Amino acid sequence: MKIWVTTKIEPFSVSWSNFLTVDIITPLGFKYFAGSFFIDQEKKLAVLFDISRHHFRRCNIACIIGENGYLRKMDLGETHLWYCHPHVHSYAPSLVQISQGLEG
Repeated sequence: MKIWVTTKIEPFSVSWSNFLTVDIITPLGFKYFAGSFFIDQEKKLAVLFDISRHHFRRCNIACIIGENGYLRKMDLGETHLWYCHPHVHSYAPSLVQISQGLEG
């Protein structure tokens, strides 16, 4: 797996750089299909969230990958939703007030 990040975004051009490359299928028995992920650029880590399928059991999992072959898979518990993949979203707290229109 290769994870690329944008280094420059302009109206008519985008630049990308390779953030991390790792083979996650072999050591963890894990294929990343349609989940979501976070990256930590300072620590050169990525945390992938997806579903692991083993026989008749489906589990939400987190897989932490990093430089020098660092791999760790964590079972987050069984899921009974066969059609949903786990999704995570970043949130940065802010004191900026969001402008909202008046109802009515």
